[in-house]
Amino acid sequence: MDFFPPAVLLRFTGGGELGGKLSLDTWDGVAAWYSRLTADRVEPDKHIVRIAEEKGIAGQAPEEAVRAAYRYAKGEIRYVAVELGIGRFEPRKAKSTAEALYGDCKDKSTLLISLLRSQGIDADYVLVRTDNVRPFPENLPSLRFDHCIASVTLGGERVFMDPTCEECPFGYLPPGDQGAFALIIDGERGIPVKLPRTASSENVLLDEITLELNADGGAAFRHKRTCTGYYGVWLKSFVEDSEDKKNNELEPIRYFERIYRTEAEVDLTNVQIRGRDADADTVTLAAEGVLSEFAQYAGDYLILDPNITSVVMGVPPENADRKTSFGLGDPRTWRKVIAVEIPEGWVPVLKDDAGVDLEADYLSYRQRRELSGSTVIIRTELEGLKRAVAPEQYTEMRELMRKVVDNEKRELVCTRNP
Repeated sequence: MDFFPPAVLLRFTGGGELGGKLSLDTWDGVAAWYSRLTADRVEPDKHIVRIAEEKGIAGQAPEEAVRAAYRYAKGEIRYVAVELGIGRFEPRKAKSTAEALYGDCKDKSTLLISLLRSQGIDADYVLVRTDNVRPFPENLPSLRFDHCIASVTLGGERVFMDPTCEECPFGYLPPGDQGAFALIIDGERGIPVKLPRTASSENVLLDEITLELNADGGAAFRHKRTCTGYYGVWLKSFVEDSEDKKNNELEPIRYFERIYRTEAEVDLTNVQIRGRDADADTVTLAAEGVLSEFAQYAGDYLILDPNITSVVMGVPPENADRKTSFGLGDPRTWRKVIAVEIPEGWVPVLKDDAGVDLEADYLSYRQRRELSGSTVIIRTELEGLKRAVAPEQYTEMRELMRKVVDNEKRELVCTRNP
């Protein structure tokens, strides 16, 4: 959906190529124009009513009907963009998209809205400006939008749905939509809004790992990774993009192979994935395996690196003269709990370990090591608090990230029990 910039649109305000009269005096003028343009496209017909019955949309309570319609529009209609002439703006008829089983953002949104309106549920188009880099004059009505999604009101709350995101569960918008400027087309009323963002507490990756050392320096381990929000969508996308989609075991094995940072050889077994369904809010991967040459026995010392996964990828490059912001991505939280079972006859050195606390307004990092019986438990949390770091904070941010990386490489040392 690639709209003309305002300078070009002003030449067409009389109609013609834009498919009708358009006023750019107010956002209401944009909404009125788009409502007229889509009126016969979105109007439910008997074909749409039949689909609503077949797909379990008809006869449901409002929220269940919305969920079912969203599931159908995002999951059974392929995303294919064909935008020629007025097709840049005007969607195809809902019936045509349903019959073809493909469409672009405005086609899929039209079908979704039509299905809901066929059940008496008021649903609206939402025009979105996903380009958050270049300045956008929100008080200057225009058609500088590049995406189209849908919206309904449930229980007094606005819910936005992007049917082009197959991996997105109901109520979650893809990162490109979050925080974007948008215009709700409520009949002939245009409502400018900023699309909601998820909080770091909603985008969580939790690693739970247990390690049991053996006499030759290897370790048996169990690993469970639980993902919600951004992480869940990313993981489902990774699995679906695999060349071996039909091999339910190979996909998560390849994923696990990519996330281990240890130099020890990893032999994975019993790998499972749950929640790969597009409606799932949480995705869970679980695996068991063996790490060879994981620990080093050096006389009276036992040395091992328990952080087989890391909460950071590395330190950004040095750039003292940076002039632009540094992107950190959407706010998110990575938690890691590692439990290391220490062999009999060894004692971990923890008495001087007060933990690590690193704080900034854009990121926080914490780690604690504690002994519970013969098990060392290492709890780590990295929380991204902002989407970007200002240029003047870049050097400070690099130093903080370097400290995080250094701590992630910190070994666990044990001595022989006297």
